[in-house]
Amino acid sequence: MTQNADSGANAAPRAVLLPEGEAPQWVMIARTGRWEGHPQGPEVISAAHLNAAHEYFQRHYQAHGTELPIDYHHASVLASRGSVAKAPAAGWIREMELRAGGTELWGKVLWTAEASSEVAARKFRYLSPVFLFNAADRVTGEPVRMLVHSVALTNTPFLTELQALNEQSLETTAATDGSRHRNPNQGGESMSLIDALAQP
Repeated sequence: MTQNADSGANAAPRAVLLPEGEAPQWVMIARTGRWEGHPQGPEVISAAHLNAAHEYFQRHYQAHGTELPIDYHHASVLASRGSVAKAPAAGWIREMELRAGGTELWGKVLWTAEASSEVAARKFRYLSPVFLFNAADRVTGEPVRMLVHSVALTNTPFLTELQALNEQSLETTAATDGSRHRNPNQGGESMSLIDALAQP
């Protein structure tokens, strides 16, 4: 992955491997930064993009009690293109929240029993989100700056800056709800376009 010359200043904080156990309840979905791998040129993910994704989830998922899927290896995208017949869920994102001053987007996950066991055993270590930019709002038809289409379990993520499953940043501080928040001063670094991962 190609990084900007100054990406060292924005490098992800060091993390420690947690003991094997349950799959994490809260997971990092996105961070602010640059995506260098877009075929039409670099994409910038700002706090405004994350805020738009958060608002869209609240409006169309959380408000109606529905959930966003976590699948295996982008099966939801491949199924929508007819490349695979089924896209079984590994889990469901039930809540989203912005953290670290709006520079990180996190999701609360209800894992399936199988996926929970696989994540706890470190058979899967990473998440890979699929973002849609300027897609039409499903109700109003108005363009949405960014939304999260789905998230995938994978061991070969493009977004290597996201906190790995079963890892904990050394710079985290305990939140009042028992989840862990990253240092607000940690920014993003260069990122490759995740949607390219779902190309057949």
